[in-house]
Amino acid sequence: MVATDKDIERDRYERRAAAALEDVKALPVLGAAGIEAEWRRPYVRFEELVRGLVRPEDSVLDLCCGDGQFSFVAAESGARITGLDVSAASLALAGRRCPEELHARTDWREGDCEQLPFETNTFDGVVCAGGLSYGEWIPVLDELSRVLRPGGWFVAVDSYNHNPVYRLNRWWHQVRGRRTVSVNRRIPSRRWLALARGRFSRVEVDYFGVFAFCAPLLRCLAGPARRARWLDSWDTCACTPREWAFKIVVNARL
Repeated sequence: MVATDKDIERDRYERRAAAALEDVKALPVLGAAGIEAEWRRPYVRFEELVRGLVRPEDSVLDLCCGDGQFSFVAAESGARITGLDVSAASLALAGRRCPEELHARTDWREGDCEQLPFETNTFDGVVCAGGLSYGEWIPVLDELSRVLRPGGWFVAVDSYNHNPVYRLNRWWHQVRGRRTVSVNRRIPSRRWLALARGRFSRVEVDYFGVFAFCAPLLRCLAGPARRARWLDSWDTCACTPREWAFKIVVNARL
């Protein structure tokens, strides 16, 4: 049987997580603190939004949670977290990375983001860090709005697909077998945002990293912290074409 793009991506993450599970030292820092300084700001914003929305005992779904890098932000604020992913090994790694004091507030479920294994109106909120391109847009958005309770919220950080430099780089990763055609095609764009606005009553978007591709060129001039400050400040310039962002952070309400 011919492997689908979804099979290829699942196997890729299975192998990566399995290797990490064999190495007890291969547990990088959780959350935004584990992201390199030049690309950290959208993840910081993502965490700020989640912490501001979560109420004690909320039920929150981490969609395409992977190895749990961002699964514990809401749990630290008192929510009960369900992490969902198609990769069983990634879920096992997420469980290992879970801080001991949060074990009682976390649950891990193997499943497909296009067909969520949950009842309607199950969750108060949904978070997603980098997973929106792993399912077809319409089924995923329909499932999100189905499992959220009335007035529920959705916060995501992901790539954006209008900067020609980043599009070329993603195509090159596809040529080298590091991405599949489907994942590249489904990276969020203006069309994805339009579809989201058709399902949520409010959708707010922050744009980051228009000039993040300059980071390697700046390494001879400054250290990571200063490079990050430069790149973050350029994002706020009035002349910066925000539609060319590297990352977006989405804050939506039903």
